[in-house]
Amino acid sequence: QVLSTVMAVSIRNKQLKFDTAESAATVLELIHPGITKLDLGGNTFGLAACEQVAKALSAVPTLRELLFDDMFTARKESEIHPALKLFASYIPVQHLVYLDLSDNALNHHGADNIKPLLAKALNLETLKLNNTGVSYTGGQFIGEGLLEAYNNGRNSGRPYQLKHFILGRSRLHNEGIIPLSAAFKKIGTLEEIRVFYNAITSAGIVALAHAVQRNPNLRILDISDNAAKRQGAAALGIALAHCPRLEVLLMESCHLRDAGMQALLPALAGKAHLREVDFNYNELTPDMARKLATTLKVLPALAAVRLNGNEFGESGLEALGVLGDKLGSTSDNEESGEDQDDVIEDEPVHEEVSDSEERVEKEISFRDKQLQVDTVTDVQPIIEAFAASRDASTLDLGGNTFSLPACEAIAAGLSKMTALRVLKFDDMFTRRKNPEIHPSLRAFSTALMPQHLVYLDLSDNALNPTGAEAIAPLISTCLSIKTLRLNNTGVGPTGGVTIGKALFAAYTKGVAESRPYELHHFVLGRSRLEDPGITAIARALQRIGTLVEIRVNNNGFHEEGAIALGEALASNPRLEILEVSDNVVRPSGAAVFARSLKACPALKLLSMQDCRIRTAGGKQIVAALPALTKLGALDLCYNEMTSEVARALARVLPSLPALTEVRVNGNEFGEAAIEELTSASSNVGTFSDDEGSGDEQHDEVSLPAPAPTAGAGAAAAAAEASLVDGLVSAIERMPITDRADIVTKITASHNKEHTAVELLAEVDNGVEWVNIFLELVQEPAAAPSALAVLVAGVQSESHVAPFVSTLLARLQLIKNETVAHLPLPLLTRAWTVLSSATADARGAALWRSLSKLGSDASIAQRGQHEFLAPYTTASNTELNATRRIVVAAASKHA
Repeated sequence: QVLSTVMAVSIRNKQLKFDTAESAATVLELIHPGITKLDLGGNTFGLAACEQVAKALSAVPTLRELLFDDMFTARKESEIHPALKLFASYIPVQHLVYLDLSDNALNHHGADNIKPLLAKALNLETLKLNNTGVSYTGGQFIGEGLLEAYNNGRNSGRPYQLKHFILGRSRLHNEGIIPLSAAFKKIGTLEEIRVFYNAITSAGIVALAHAVQRNPNLRILDISDNAAKRQGAAALGIALAHCPRLEVLLMESCHLRDAGMQALLPALAGKAHLREVDFNYNELTPDMARKLATTLKVLPALAAVRLNGNEFGESGLEALGVLGDKLGSTSDNEESGEDQDDVIEDEPVHEEVSDSEERVEKEISFRDKQLQVDTVTDVQPIIEAFAASRDASTLDLGGNTFSLPACEAIAAGLSKMTALRVLKFDDMFTRRKNPEIHPSLRAFSTALMPQHLVYLDLSDNALNPTGAEAIAPLISTCLSIKTLRLNNTGVGPTGGVTIGKALFAAYTKGVAESRPYELHHFVLGRSRLEDPGITAIARALQRIGTLVEIRVNNNGFHEEGAIALGEALASNPRLEILEVSDNVVRPSGAAVFARSLKACPALKLLSMQDCRIRTAGGKQIVAALPALTKLGALDLCYNEMTSEVARALARVLPSLPALTEVRVNGNEFGEAAIEELTSASSNVGTFSDDEGSGDEQHDEVSLPAPAPTAGAGAAAAAAEASLVDGLVSAIERMPITDRADIVTKITASHNKEHTAVELLAEVDNGVEWVNIFLELVQEPAAAPSALAVLVAGVQSESHVAPFVSTLLARLQLIKNETVAHLPLPLLTRAWTVLSSATADARGAALWRSLSKLGSDASIAQRGQHEFLAPYTTASNTELNATRRIVVAAASKHA
C-alpha cells in the first residue's frame, strides 16, 4: 500500500532546545496518527525528549518521511547514541521512504544503532547521512544494514528499491566504501550516489565502480575529493557506459590527471542526458582540454562544465572556448601546464640531480601508458629505450602494470644506467599479487644499490611489510637520496619499523663514512604505520635532521607516536611542510608539536586536520604560530576546538604576513567567535561544518562506575561488564581528572590493588591500561591508587607480564617490538613505579632481573642491538640518565 496524501508536521530551523521530557510536550502535540512527514531538523533534542518523541511515533504507522538532520547540536554522545537506538526501536518503518540523519555526530556507534532500522525499512528510497562522521567502521555497519534490507525484501517478496544515497564528509576510507559498494551492487536501483570527501583511494573507487555498473538507472554520481586516480577512473569509465541516464558527474580533486580523464572520455561521449560535469583541480593539461572540448561540445543537454584549477595554459583555454557560457570559472588555471610530472612544488629535482659537472638531463618516460607488461617480449620497448639512452638521469614507469619477469628484465637494464638519479616507480603493480610484487622490489633494490639516486617514488604500490623489507637494503645504503615517496603502500606498523630502521642505518652509515645523509622529502601517508611504525621513523628523522617535507597523514597513530614525531621535528629546523592529518595526536601530542615547531622557522604548510587536539591542543599550536613567520597555509579542521581557540587565533593572524590560507572548519567555534576570526583575516576558509557555540567542551562519553564487591575476581568481572567494550578508548578521551575518578572507583573494593591487577591483566588492552595508570602516578587525586595498582602488578607472580614488560620495554631496558618506547615526559613516572615496586622484600625477584640487565655481559650483548644505539651516542639524555639509575640501583640491591 502506498500512502499518497501528505500530512506534514515541521518545526524546521526553529533553533529550539528540548532538554527534558516535559519540554517535548509541544512536539508531542503535533504528532498524531495519520501524519506522513515529520521534520525536526535544525533544533536540538536531549535524550529524555527523544524518548518521548520516539514513543509517540510508535503510534504513527503512516510515516513516510523523517527529516531528523541537525538534531543534536551541543549534545554528548551519551545522549545521541541512546536516542538513535530509541528511534530505531520505536519508529514504525513499514511505509518509510525518506530518512535524513545528516549533520549529526553519529560516529560508528550511531551507525551501529540505526542498522536495525535500515534493515527493516524495506520501502526506503532516500537515505541521507551526510556529515555524520561514521568513519569506515560505521560504513561497514550501514553497508550491512542495507544488505540485510535487500535480503529481507527479497525473502518477503517486496523488492528493496533504494534510489538516493548520500554519505559525504564522513571519513569512510576504502574500508567503509567497499562494504557499501557490495550492498549497492546487490540493490541495483540507485539513481543518486554522493560519497564525496571521504578519503577514498583508487581501490575503493574501483569497488564503487563495480557497483555503479549494476545500477543502470544512475543519474547523479558525486565522488569529489577522493583519490580516484587512473585506476578508479578507468573502472568508472567502464561502469558509466552502462548508465545511459547519467545527468550529473562530479569529480573535483580526484587526482585524475590526463590518463584518468582519458579513461573517462568514452563513457561521456553520447550521454544524451548529461547536464553537469565537474573536473576541477585534476592536473589536466592542454592536450586533455582539447579532447574534452571535442567530447563535450556535442552533448545536447550539457549546461554546466567546471574545469577550474587545472594546467591548461592559454592554448587549452582557447580550445575550451567552444563550450561558451557552459564553461565555469577558470581563474585558477595554471599557465605552465604543458608538462606533467609527479614532482611536488618546492622540490627542485634537477637542482638535486645536478652535480659539479654541468650536463643536459635526459628522461625515459612511459608514464600513464596503461601498459600491461606480462612477458619479456612485452618489456622489450622499455629495454630498447634503456639501450638508446644509457646516460638518462630520470626513469618514469608509473601508471603501468608489470609482471615479475618484466621487472627482472628491467632490473637487469637498470644496473647498466650509471647516470640514473630520479626513479618514478609509483603505481606499477595494479592487479598484481604479492608473489610478483615483492620479488620485483627485491630485484630493483639489488640493481639500484650501486646507483646515486636522489629521488625514489614507490607510492601507490602494495608494498606491505614484506615489500618494506625488500627495499630496506636500498634505503639503508643509498646515501645520496633526497626524496623518498612511499605514499599509500600499506607497509603497516611492521613495515614502518623496517623503514625507520633502514633510514637510521643510512644515517649511521653516513656518519661512519663522513658522508652526511641529507634526506629532504619524506612522504609515507595512508599506510597504517600506527604507533610502532611512526615511532621508529621519527627516531630516524630526529637523527637525520635535514628534512624539508614530512607527510605522514592517515596512518592510524595515536598520541604516543605523535609525541615521538613531535620530538623529532625540533631536530629539523629547515622543515617547510608538515602533514599529519587524520592521526590521533590529541592535546598531549599537540603540546610536543607546538614546542618543536618553534624551532622550525621555515615552516610554510602545517596540516593537522582531524587530529583530535581539542581546545587544549589547539591553544598550544596557536601559541606557537607567531614564531612561524613564513607560514603560508594552516589546516586545523575537525579538531573539536572551541571558541577559545578561535579567539586566540584571531589575535595571532595579524602577525603572520605570509599566511594566505587558514582552514578551521568543523570545530565548535560558534557564530560570535567565527565573526571575530573572519574579521581578523580575509584568508579564513568556510565554516559550513562548524558545530556552533562550543564554549564548553564536554566529554564524549559518560561511563557507569563498577559496583564495588568484596572478591577480587568478582570486582574485575563487574568492572569489565559495566564499562563496556570501548572502555580504554573512552578513558583515553577523558581529561586526566576524570580518569582519576574512574581509577578511584575501579580500585574501591576491599582488595583494591589486586582487583585492578586482575582487570588489567585479563582485558585485551592490558598494555593500554598500564599506560593510563602510569599517566596518573603524578595526578594528586589518583596517585595513591594508581601507584598501588602498578606496584601490585609488578610484584604479582601471575600477572606480572603486562606490567613489567610494558614498563621495561618503554624504558628501553628490554627489547619488545610490540611495545613502542615511552615518551620522555613519562620516564620519571615509570621510575617511580619501579623504585616503589622494589622497595621491600617482595621486589627482590624484580631486582635480580634488573641486575642482570646491568651486567657487563648483558650490556655487551644488548649493545649489538640497533634499538639501544641512543644509549651509546647520547649520554646526556634523560633516557640514559634513567637507564643508568635503574641499572645502578639493580646492581646495588641484587
